[in-house]
Amino acid sequence: MVEEHPLAVMFSKILFIFVALCSLSFPLDLSGFVGGDDETSCLTYIPSAISPNGDGINDIFEVRHSCITAEIELGIYDSNGRMIYASVSSRPMWNGMTNGVPVPAGSYTWQLKYRNHLGNTVEKKGQLVLVR
Repeated sequence: MVEEHPLAVMFSKILFIFVALCSLSFPLDLSGFVGGDDETSCLTYIPSAISPNGDGINDIFEVRHSCITAEIELGIYDSNGRMIYASVSSRPMWNGMTNGVPVPAGSYTWQLKYRNHLGNTVEKKGQLVLVR
């Protein structure tokens, strides 16, 4: 039997805990958004889930970018396809409310339209999970 160094054992336990904790967080598919092609390389972060409970962690859906100079059109749609939120801003964000009323937990669709750094109009959409 090979005896492992105590520091190696401790490191492997810490790594296991770190991986386990990371797997509890909401998954975020960044493919096509970070360092992607010329169409989307300005987008740096789009969350896949929010939990607008006022704790300051993942409370808002926010589109972050690095080089979009024009306004971004953001639409949020419920499961029936009804637009429940719309914004035109250089840094659009949504707090999980419609007309001042919290929307129920569930899956929502987001849609973006913007002009990228090359001057091309880009439209993107994806899913967002709202947890209460």
